[in-house]
Amino acid sequence: MMTFLLSAGAMIIVLLLIICIPLLTFRKKDTGAEELPQANIVIYRDQFKELEDELARGAISQNEYD
Repeated sequence: MMTFLLSAGAMIIVLLLIICIPLLTFRKKDTGAEELPQANIVIYRDQFKELEDELARGAISQNEYD
């Protein structure tokens, strides 16, 4: 019985270390958050231009454009 309790306790300690070490050492990486609004604007303008081009080509109707 004592062997079981020691091995179960050892496994619990190992599992807690496996779980806690990454949580304690996690550092937020620089995601370039200040560049995201500018990137969104570029994407929006590109999609808007494509939409206008499709309207000019007649690929979509005015109702679909609106």
